Amino acid sequence: MAMRQSLFFLVFALAACASPPGSAPAAATAGEMPMTSSIAGTKWYVPIQGEAADRPRLEFMADGRLAGYSGCNNVSGTWRMEGGAVHLGPLIMTKRACPGERDEMERRFLQAVNAQARFTIENGRLVAQAPGGRLELTRDAGT
Repeated sequence: MAMRQSLFFLVFALAACASPPGSAPAAATAGEMPMTSSIAGTKWYVPIQGEAADRPRLEFMADGRLAGYSGCNNVSGTWRMEGGAVHLGPLIMTKRACPGERDEMERRFLQAVNAQARFTIENGRLVAQAPGGRLELTRDAGT
């Protein structure tokens, strides 16, 4: 019985240390850190004033799902590590109308966070860069 428990804990410990397939870091350019699987289970916010629930954000769940908020609508989809970079799958979102400042915030968010985005870590921030825009997010202290 003790032998079986020891084997179980050894297998569990090794599995916890393993990296998922395709998670090898890519070469970083100046000021950038390579992306690793450590982004799994983290939440990132656009650093603006206001309540946390109202700020645009992305949450990278360990199972490959992505959840977020654009400043107006909820966003969901998938993400994966490939070649040391984070790639998003197609995003789906609610269709609530938010005129004014929230509409502008959502437009800027979606220009940078989409299936064509390239994500890097620069100076401790998650940077989403896409042909339509660039967006910097800060990591939630709780993740």
